[in-house]
Amino acid sequence: MYIYLYMSHDFNELADGLLKKVRDLAGQRQMIDLEFGQAFVALRSLSSVLPERQQEIQKELKKYRRKPAGLTEAILRLLYHVAGALTANEIRAELEREGFDLSEYTQPLAVIFTTLRRLKGSGRVKARTKGGKRRYEWAGKGSWLECEPPYRPNS
Repeated sequence: MYIYLYMSHDFNELADGLLKKVRDLAGQRQMIDLEFGQAFVALRSLSSVLPERQQEIQKELKKYRRKPAGLTEAILRLLYHVAGALTANEIRAELEREGFDLSEYTQPLAVIFTTLRRLKGSGRVKARTKGGKRRYEWAGKGSWLECEPPYRPNS
């Protein structure tokens, strides 16, 4: 019995240490993601005033984009992690800041609106109008694990 308690204690310490490490790494990842997003947006803007380097910069940025399995998952993940509600324009800006590639959509805002309407209908997202603007937020329904697929590098 003494050995069991001793081993159990070691496992608890190990679990505590690993949980602390995961929390620390998650904080670092948040900061890196924020800095990456800012650099990504700045480089994309800068490439438009450097036509001779635009293709080079865009090609380089494309290598580093992260993309969830789809737009629905990206919107759910964003609304889950943000405090408060966002407009569709704010959602689009945040997705772009995070490096989500919306260039494959000819009308990205229309696709975002359609996705939000579908998510609202399913009860995963709530919508409210304030000041003439429609804002969307996480409804807290269902397990977040069901809608957070692992990131896949964009190759």
